[in-house]
Amino acid sequence: MTAFLIHVWYEEVFTEKIVPFVIQHIDDVDLYINFVKGKTSLEFVEEIREKFPSATITFSENPGRDIRGYMNMLSYIYENKITYKNYVFIHTKTQIDSFGQRCLQSLLKHTIGSKETLNAALKMIDQTVYGMAGSHEFVQEGFTNDEERRKTFDILERLNIEPGRNKFVAGTMFIVRASIIDKYLRKPGAIEMFSADFVEDNKKNGGWHHAWERVFGTLVVAEGLEILPVNKNKIQTLVNQTYVSTDTLQD
Repeated sequence: MTAFLIHVWYEEVFTEKIVPFVIQHIDDVDLYINFVKGKTSLEFVEEIREKFPSATITFSENPGRDIRGYMNMLSYIYENKITYKNYVFIHTKTQIDSFGQRCLQSLLKHTIGSKETLNAALKMIDQTVYGMAGSHEFVQEGFTNDEERRKTFDILERLNIEPGRNKFVAGTMFIVRASIIDKYLRKPGAIEMFSADFVEDNKKNGGWHHAWERVFGTLVVAEGLEILPVNKNKIQTLVNQTYVSTDTLQD
């Protein structure tokens, strides 16, 4: 079973950009939606409850941006002893400029853009060397600055992972084998150990949220797996080898 973990800060982005995609998948996944305390109106929450009555609604503080929201939903899953095969991490990325709008569009399109796209990526993750999938435009490597590197290595040290190849999906919106995330964060007290990191530091680059963005990808690499850049032109051969139609992966 697959779980969608959606963190909501921008209500209009959720309603206008994300909900239309989620509706396509609602019968096939478990839906978790995390709202920010004091930011989201009760009226909006009730509106979403009516639209998605089967969704699990959680609330978190804002520090840590989307990472805090993701961790809050994972905590709920772990506390209730629920197990999934895959997670899809989505959040209402800012659209303050044309680049932000393009990021959101690409990250959504290449994860939950259609049933065909999601199912093909899930099959690739299940049958091949890939443990994570995201937009081909945002599968990246490296660090923006030394602070980003330092914070990433700090987290990895506490997870007892040797820093290695730092590959990740920029924008922190991706599909991933749940077992990879669970191996490191499902342990008692694991998420709480990092609670001090979930702070809003107002840094464009070098914040804890950007460190975690890289850590998620590093967890995949640490398991000896790769990150799938979802673009049919780049992975056509791999798709054919796993009997997935190349038409199902969107450009």
